[in-house]
Amino acid sequence: NFALKMFPHSLGSEGAPLLGNSAITSHLEELGYPTLSLKSMIRCGESSGFKAIKNCLCATEIISFNYHCNLRTCQNCSKTRKRRIRAKYLPFLEELRQDRTNFLYFLTISPQNYENLDYGLKHIKKSLSKFLRHKYIKERIKAGLYVVETKGTEGNWNIHIHAIIFGRWIDNKVRTAKDSKIVRLFKQSSGREVNIHIKKQNSTGFTLNYMCKYISTNKDDFETEKDIAKYIVATRKMRLIHTFGDFYDIK
Repeated sequence: NFALKMFPHSLGSEGAPLLGNSAITSHLEELGYPTLSLKSMIRCGESSGFKAIKNCLCATEIISFNYHCNLRTCQNCSKTRKRRIRAKYLPFLEELRQDRTNFLYFLTISPQNYENLDYGLKHIKKSLSKFLRHKYIKERIKAGLYVVETKGTEGNWNIHIHAIIFGRWIDNKVRTAKDSKIVRLFKQSSGREVNIHIKKQNSTGFTLNYMCKYISTNKDDFETEKDIAKYIVATRKMRLIHTFGDFYDIK
C-alpha cells in the first residue's frame, strides 16, 4: 500500500493510517515536490541492505540497518533527530559557567499569525535578527539556540520561536505601558503584534529536553493533509534550528 509505506509509523490500533496519507502524497505531487524526495519518504523504515556484526562475550548478532527519511513530520525519524540534537548540544551547555548574572532560560516569541507560510518563515527569522541587534538586548543576551515551529492552516499560520537563551534576564514585565519592554522592541523589529513568554528552567538537561519537544512536527499541528504537504514543501531545504551570539557555529 503506497500510503502505508509513506508513513509507516503513523498507524492506529486497527492498522489504518491516522492520516489520509495517499492524499498527502497527491498534494505533494501537485505542489511539485521532487520525485526523489518522495521516494525517500516511501522507503522510510525499509531495509537499507546494510548489515553489521555485533560481537560480545555472550553472543554474536547480525544487525540490519533501515532506511530513514529524516523528515520532521515522520514520527520515528523525529525521535532520532531529538536524540542527535541532545547529544550534540548537551555537553556544550553543561560546560557553560552559569552564575546569578548569566544563566540559561527559555524564551518563546509568538508573532501575530501569518497569511502566507513562505513569507512567515522568512519574516520571523529576519525579525529575530533585528530584535537581537537592539542595544538593550545585545547588552543582556550573550548567546542562544532556537527552533522555528509551525502550526495552523492556509491563511492562518502560527509560526513562532522557541529559544534557549544564555545571558542576563530580560524584562518582560508590563509597567506603565500596555506592553513590556521586550514586546515593544520585537514589535519594532517585526511590525507585528507579538506575545512573548520567558521561563526559568530547573537544569541544563531539562532546558534542552524542553527545547527538543518543538524540533519535530506532528499531524495535530495542522488542520488538513494539504497543510502538512505545504509545510513539508516550504521547509524542505530550510534550516529550522539556529545558533546565534557566542553559540554561533559551535562544534
